[in-house]
Amino acid sequence: MSISYHFEEKVPVPNPSLSSSGWPQWIAYAAATWAFLFAAVSFYWALGGRIGANTLGPAILAAAADPWFVALGLWGVGGIKLLGGLVALALVQPWGRLLPQIVLRTAAWIGGGFA
Repeated sequence: MSISYHFEEKVPVPNPSLSSSGWPQWIAYAAATWAFLFAAVSFYWALGGRIGANTLGPAILAAAADPWFVALGLWGVGGIKLLGGLVALALVQPWGRLLPQIVLRTAAWIGGGFA
């Protein structure tokens, strides 16, 4: 006669909807989407689009004729917004683990400070 024992081992199951820090992943996707939308507006204005430009002040509209303003103020800032969206995605995507974590987290904190 053999005696068998059955032990229930409680193993924590990771929640796929949470990032490694415990924050819901949708927050990172929302931040990335928001950054990409704002980058798209900057690129649209840099290409000469005028829809929505009337929401800006007259000084900014006057500066829009300056090529340096277009290069730095629209293309440059649009690129920074695009980079911010990529940082948000890197926090929850597997390819983000390829980056040095100190660089990624520092970029996230700096970007959050500007937001």
